[in-house]
Amino acid sequence: MPDAELLSLARNLQARAEEIWTRTETFHDADARQKLHKIATTYVKLGWDLMRLQLRYDLFVKGARSPGERGYR
Repeated sequence: MPDAELLSLARNLQARAEEIWTRTETFHDADARQKLHKIATTYVKLGWDLMRLQLRYDLFVKGARSPGERGYR
């Protein structure tokens, strides 16, 4: 998947999470709010995971660094 596509997907997940959090405020059922918050949090985590995946791709595949090089984390 190209760089721009991954980053776009990550941004879309973040935006969807914000939409869910906004909608959650209209729910009166505490259990429903809690479940929606959990879903939104999962979307945020997925978005961050995609961004980390892209960074790793940039570092390893594009040759910026390898795990054996100094400064690798």
